[in-house]
Amino acid sequence: MQTFPMSSALIDNWIFLKFPTITDSKNFDPRADAEKLMKAMKRMGTNEKEILNIVARRSNNERQMISHTYQELYKKDLIKDLKGELSKKLEKIILALMIPVLEYDCLTLRNSIKGIGTNECLLIQIICSKSFQQLTSIQECYKKCYSTELINDLKHDTSGNFEKILISLLTIDRKQAHEEDRQKVIVDAKALAKESSEKLLFFNKAIFIEILTSRDLNHLKNVFAEYERITKLNIEDVIRKEMHGDSEHALTALVECIRYPSSFFAKRINHTLEGMGTQEDELIYIIVSRSERDLGRIKQEYERIYDKSLEQCIKSDTSGDFEDALLLIIKGNC
Repeated sequence: MQTFPMSSALIDNWIFLKFPTITDSKNFDPRADAEKLMKAMKRMGTNEKEILNIVARRSNNERQMISHTYQELYKKDLIKDLKGELSKKLEKIILALMIPVLEYDCLTLRNSIKGIGTNECLLIQIICSKSFQQLTSIQECYKKCYSTELINDLKHDTSGNFEKILISLLTIDRKQAHEEDRQKVIVDAKALAKESSEKLLFFNKAIFIEILTSRDLNHLKNVFAEYERITKLNIEDVIRKEMHGDSEHALTALVECIRYPSSFFAKRINHTLEGMGTQEDELIYIIVSRSERDLGRIKQEYERIYDKSLEQCIKSDTSGDFEDALLLIIKGNC
């Protein structure tokens, strides 16, 4: 099938459309699924294919109903039973699919902070891609799950401008404006342009952090466009030139998630598949967390950017049941 490059304007108009690969199933029967899962685990040798065909092709809401029905039928915890039957790689992805969405975000954040070394990439990906309302829900769930504040854990594990960016995004309510205030857009764009002028010897990182982490998303999209009109510079290129390390990655991720989220996640998937060894935790998080939102769009963006299908790349870099699980989610049930 012939494809054509998309203009920025068309991408801008399309990025807010939901384009999932997984939706609620037709003729869904939680009892039948629960019974099939029990049967798949009772046999001599677990039937991983049967488990995958059920779990990877149901929405998260349906998986919660299956889990509840399984508990009612067998007085057993489905997640515990599945964990006891699966290989480590497959267990990771099945657990990601089975737990409620908010709890999965919290678990991923917790593991990114409390594991051996901080997984800055996942911290950036989760916190920079969520609205303030979503981040508020995550913080409430995190406290309920772990009896500690997410902000406190982040403060213990991050520092400097990177810490400031994450904490600002978690604490400042970027309320959505009902109407565009053109004057405020111009003021913010000029402030960014002034602080990034080549005539200055000092790049004011604080102004970039303050504006990018405290304004609502539609306002920022207009600020970026106005900034580039004034300066003739790409704002992401300026951030990459003037900032470094995790703070640079966080701000560029924030800009990309506001402008072209599907492209951002397509690039992150490619990053997880590059080099020696697959970065499994991040790959699983993207595929699972975006499957009911815009994974279909991410697939198209991946092919547009890299001129090869996402499925091809998954097949070349993974294997076995882990590969099958990822491909089932990417193919979806739509």
